[in-house]
Amino acid sequence: MKELYRFRQFLTEGVIKENIDFPELEDEFEGAMDAMVVEPEVYLQDIINASPEEIVSDDYYEVMNAVEQGVYSEDEAVELAKAWAKEKLSTLSEGVIKENMSLEVDDDYIEISADSGEYSGDLNNDGTVDFSVVYDEFEDGYEEFDDYNWKDVLGPQHAFVQISKKIPTKVEAVADYVMITVDLEDLKKLLK
Repeated sequence: MKELYRFRQFLTEGVIKENIDFPELEDEFEGAMDAMVVEPEVYLQDIINASPEEIVSDDYYEVMNAVEQGVYSEDEAVELAKAWAKEKLSTLSEGVIKENMSLEVDDDYIEISADSGEYSGDLNNDGTVDFSVVYDEFEDGYEEFDDYNWKDVLGPQHAFVQISKKIPTKVEAVADYVMITVDLEDLKKLLK
């Protein structure tokens, strides 16, 4: 709660803290992006435009639960949600990818070159591309890939994790295998 007070103090002075931590809304955002329900910018703008009642409703289930459990007051949740969405939107607008990545398109063959490796795939009929990675050996402490741990296993700087933060990404993570599916046009915009 002390951190939240500092956040409010900074906000009233006209300064927004650089890294606003709101894990409940981050979970909501990642779920929506994984489901490819809406574009990230649209989702975030909807939060900025939402009424206080919408933010603490079942539209944002994790936020509503946190308010009901007393983690935040309704006012704190609304203030934090809007500031978080503004920060996230500005980060998306900057198009920041922490990995050096490039995209090569050769007819239906698509290749991403990144610090974490090279990933290739063929263009699907629906305009999407599948990229995959297989780990032969896992580091100590990690089990096989699944839908919940793949980002942790690959690490925050991995190309797949960075891409999934910026554009809608469908993920299949099973055993030693992770496959992401993205729209080629979204990818082109991201990796100009």
